[in-house]
Parts: sequence; C-alpha cells; structure tokens
Amino acid sequence: MLQQIVGIAHVVLSFILSIYFLWAPAKYDYFYLLYFLVLNISWTLFKNECALSYLFKIIDNPEYQMGTTTEVSDYDSVLGSKFSDIFLQYILFMYIVNLFIVGNRFFGARNKILILLTGISYIFYTLMLRKVQNKNQKNTLQSIHGFINTLVLGHFVLHE
Repeated sequence: MLQQIVGIAHVVLSFILSIYFLWAPAKYDYFYLLYFLVLNISWTLFKNECALSYLFKIIDNPEYQMGTTTEVSDYDSVLGSKFSDIFLQYILFMYIVNLFIVGNRFFGARNKILILLTGISYIFYTLMLRKVQNKNQKNTLQSIHGFINTLVLGHFVLHE
C-alpha cells in the first residue's frame, strides 16, 4: 500500500512539475530553479536514482542496494512498462523545456550563462545514463554534473 502511494505521488509530482511553465508565474522561477538544481544534486548523491524511486525500491526489497538499477520501477507499477518509458522520456525532456523558459525569464547575463551551463550538464548527464557503459566515465560525468549543479545552486542561494 505505501509502495503504491509512493509510486502514484512520484508520477503526479513529476507531471505537475513537467507542466510548470503552463501554470506558474515568473515570480516562482527562482524556486523552480532551486528545485531543479537540488533534484540533480540528489540524483548524483543517490547514485543516479531519484529519492522517490529509491524509497519505492527499498519498500519492495529492504536489501536493495542504492544505484543497482536506474530503472524507475515506481513509474512502471503505476503506468505499466511501455507507457512508463514514454512518460520518463517526456519528463526528462520537459525539465529542459522548463529550464529554457526559466532561463529566458531570468535577468542578468551571468544568471543566463549559469542556467545554460546547468542545462548542458543535465543533457550530458541524462544521455550518459543511457549511453555510457564504462563505469569510470559514468562516475566522472556524474561527479562533474553534481559539481556544476552545486556551484550553480551556491550562486543562486548566495546572490538572490
């Protein structure tokens, strides 16, 4: 029961945030940007897993080791395997759409450059998860992604 609630919450939260640009005024962009940065940092800390997906997996199997798989099995349990893959690709794409819109509404060249850098890092990171087979290369790209997002988060927290 708890496992299903976590899965449904993850799907609903992901969908609501995927359409951020449709419902949120620009005054919330700062908070969306912070959410996006913290989310990306958490993915690197959770060994390429979302905290909610990890919670879902650990409820299912208390012996589960973080980072064993990057499958989003909570999406699978709610949406089914085929639609889950489509939904995941949609979510990953919409994060970039939202980041692009937020970046366009932010003021200052430095802020725009940092948001662009974050977007590029995100694209490389998400592609790396699916394409790179070498574990050392994956770890390096993951560390760079976490570092970039941490620096950008520090900038926006300290300068806003």
